[in-house]
Amino acid sequence: MARTPSNYIYTGVWSGKPTAASAPIGAQIQIADVGLSPSVWTSDGTQWRPDHTISLMTYTNDAGLVFAAGGAETAFGTELSLPGDVFYTGCSLVLEAMFSHGTTGETRGVTVRWGATTGALTTSLCAFTSVSTNSNIIILKRYYFSSATTYRAPATVSIGPASINSGTTSTTIAGLASPGFLNFTATPSAANAVTIYGMSLRLID
Repeated sequence: MARTPSNYIYTGVWSGKPTAASAPIGAQIQIADVGLSPSVWTSDGTQWRPDHTISLMTYTNDAGLVFAAGGAETAFGTELSLPGDVFYTGCSLVLEAMFSHGTTGETRGVTVRWGATTGALTTSLCAFTSVSTNSNIIILKRYYFSSATTYRAPATVSIGPASINSGTTSTTIAGLASPGFLNFTATPSAANAVTIYGMSLRLID
């Protein structure tokens, strides 16, 4: 049976929720401002955990959104306002993207930028860069959080089985536990345009 608002101990925005420690284990809340649609979170006695995969941002363009060669890193999509303290130890962010570029082997890619002020997203939260001579790229990259502000992810993700297992690197982003903003960006190279067909960022437990 589908849950209704009367089944939740709280419905509203993230900043007004009760603490997970004050709620019975298994209690659920519905949050209006985390995710593209209202998200459901369950208390484990100490932490609110998403009851399902939460789509934070998504972008699709069947015709392809072109960023011309020689251009600067450029934001696209709709900037997302994100409350503080959404990320926690054990959660993951999953970045997916489908894009194409020229084949001269220069560095180009896509990024999820984060910042504390709208319109000034200066910190790279999730990123993928390609030096491949393949023209069509499909990526799936997962970021595992070891705290509210630190995650571990593949150091590099190159195209081809010989370079998939590249080790991991740990990254700490100061201020990530505070409210901020997210957006997608694309970066062409001097000789290679980048064409975006789809990109998404999801939060999972």
